[in-house]
Amino acid sequence: MQKILNDGKKRDWSGKKVKSLKVSESQKRQEDFFGSRFVRMHECGTVLRFNECEQEHKKLTHANFCRDRLCPMCNGRRSLKLFAQISQVLHEASKRRKIRYLFLTLTGGQRVDAEALPQRLDEMFEACRRLFQYKQVDKNMIGWIRNLEITYCKETKTYHPHFHVVLGVAPGYFSPAENYLNHQDWVSFWQRAMKSSAPLVVNIKAVKPNRRGGTIEGAVAETAKYSVKDTDYILDDIAHMDDVVLALGASLRYRRLIGFGKLFKQLHKELNLSDIESDTADLVNVDDKDEYKLCICEICQSVMREVEYRFDMRIMNYIEMGL
Repeated sequence: MQKILNDGKKRDWSGKKVKSLKVSESQKRQEDFFGSRFVRMHECGTVLRFNECEQEHKKLTHANFCRDRLCPMCNGRRSLKLFAQISQVLHEASKRRKIRYLFLTLTGGQRVDAEALPQRLDEMFEACRRLFQYKQVDKNMIGWIRNLEITYCKETKTYHPHFHVVLGVAPGYFSPAENYLNHQDWVSFWQRAMKSSAPLVVNIKAVKPNRRGGTIEGAVAETAKYSVKDTDYILDDIAHMDDVVLALGASLRYRRLIGFGKLFKQLHKELNLSDIESDTADLVNVDDKDEYKLCICEICQSVMREVEYRFDMRIMNYIEMGL
């Protein structure tokens, strides 16, 4: 009897694959815009290969990912990889100099509809570029990492784009007073960068490693979140879902959603970390380490064997195949 893939609650492989099929179907219905992208997503993750030990701990070693920005399966892998990369960069930065960390959230104002979303994103990306060039901001920054998130409200059919940013500053940022930027300073700078006279929601807080819920890992996890959550655009109403998939696909096309600046950008290059937004991004090995040929399980120390699973459309799940 063939074994069904079960990798625990952390990796819902079949659930993500079923979701990717739904998005693929939406893209197919809108082939005039998406072209053949739906074919790649339909085939995404149909083959998964693991190194697996006797206790069924698994290490993914091969998968045919599509890397589409709206693919639920690929977004999950991309988020894991981004978390690992940010963690590596910040760890290396902290070894080189003393750094305090801030977590910044920047919003673009009132929610917008699908038609206005591309322009709002243009304004926000340009404003973010301007923000980090301001003298008072730049002099305080050791490095920064920025990621875009867009949430969707089904009831109002509106979109809320915002940036999550991890900032690295020197310990002297908090004293003397002329170095410190308070909340209102950040609001003023962001309004100036956005060329907006209307109030904009900005949240800035220091990351305090010893405070529960305020660790740097929490800020990294927030920054590494999916740019768009699949629960926002996988809907029961097919026409509604198609509208949202099209709006997000058109708005995110040709954009770089993740940015590294100053020392963090330099370290990303020095550590030879891959470009996770590339069409050839390695979403199998999320730690950027060559462990494909690992023979001994890191958890239980037993010998690992290579196991391949293929997605069966009849049962909507993965089954083990012989190698």
